[in-house]
Amino acid sequence: MTATASERMGHARLILQRFLGAGRPIGAKAPALAALQKSPVGWPVTRDALASQIDARLRGVSMPRQRGTSYCGPAAFLYCILKDRPDIYVSYAVAL
Repeated sequence: MTATASERMGHARLILQRFLGAGRPIGAKAPALAALQKSPVGWPVTRDALASQIDARLRGVSMPRQRGTSYCGPAAFLYCILKDRPDIYVSYAVAL
């Protein structure tokens, strides 16, 4: 049985909501929330900012870009994954 595009998009949104929820556990105080927003390896993008960027891509407002690098191949591959399997795209992005 093949999942439909809407099922995959629904699953992608569920993965994104779980990622956001992990950054805001119920009853957590401000210092703990701030720590959960930061990357454990020092990446400057917060959990909320990443979720916002992923959401924009799921809505079709933003797309993966190579910017000033020579990574057109990975950007094109991620674009295809985003369009065909948004659930895999979101899983990959939040795993990073």
